[in-house]
Amino acid sequence: MAIALLSGCAGGSPAAPAQPSQTDPQPARPAQDPSGTDDPGTEPSQPAEPEQDDPYEKYVSFVDGEISAVMYTEPNGLIKGRSYDLKEMSDAMKAQLNDELLSCEIGDIQYGYIDCGADGEPELVVRFGYYEPHGDFSIPYDQYVVFKDFGEELRAVDAFYTFYRTESYINEYGYVSCGGSSSAAEYGGECRFINADGEPVFLYSYTYIAGQPEAVIPYYYLPKEGLPGDYYAGIQYGTGDIELDIFNFEPYDGDEWLYEADDAYKQGFYFVFSGADGETVWPSEENMELYNSLKLKIIENIPMMHVLREHENDMGVTDVIRSGGEVGWMLIDNDWLPKG
Repeated sequence: MAIALLSGCAGGSPAAPAQPSQTDPQPARPAQDPSGTDDPGTEPSQPAEPEQDDPYEKYVSFVDGEISAVMYTEPNGLIKGRSYDLKEMSDAMKAQLNDELLSCEIGDIQYGYIDCGADGEPELVVRFGYYEPHGDFSIPYDQYVVFKDFGEELRAVDAFYTFYRTESYINEYGYVSCGGSSSAAEYGGECRFINADGEPVFLYSYTYIAGQPEAVIPYYYLPKEGLPGDYYAGIQYGTGDIELDIFNFEPYDGDEWLYEADDAYKQGFYFVFSGADGETVWPSEENMELYNSLKLKIIENIPMMHVLREHENDMGVTDVIRSGGEVGWMLIDNDWLPKG
């Protein structure tokens, strides 16, 4: 695609989760010299620092199944405001998936620590790995849930999933990209990040439409008011080498398909056309006149990259957050989980 995402999941194709590195649910902690000195042979011991609260304590207890978390988000099958321990959470999501799919099994559950907002305070992310068996192959369904310790309670603050023809990715600083393909030519999704306060912050939605024969915008992305009745432009993938990239900085909260969004929402779209060489391609003079009359934002590749970056900066995404590495996943090995 002509414009890569700004995060570590550039290109709209998020990386697969890293393989779990260990089965011990205890987080790694810096080794400390019990004598209280770096070199006990040359320096006297210093008074010990007051013992600090362990920032991982609630996360380890939740992973071990000892405490529950309160839902401030609603992953598949879970109810906002209700508390669940790890097994209850897994069972509830599996039951909901079995209502929607033919059958679903839990494969494994992994967890990792992240640093939302890069403020030095840890958060927990858990990946529930389900699958629907189909003979010699299976369809995976991975549900991700992010948790934050608020002192008085452990909260589930965000959730997202990966399923057939969809992908999700979270980096070590809480930058999230979720997307999927609705056809062979169209890929869309959204980027957001979880800030240091545990709040999911929507950044932008994106759609990539490839293989178009000319620089035209499909009619369902255009405002209805002012659109000529004879205007029709759908997706004609595989018939050309022009790509259309579409962005919007407002989340779409409608119950209908995006095609039925109101004109005010559609006015927020940014459109970028590019050819096989990555250079900007412009609509025909006739279509450009129409798009200008509809007050559409048609922009070149490089300026659009600057627009995206400036918007992310305004929303609190720093270069550190944007370029964060992968989560270090670890396997949960509780008794009720399948072995082997």
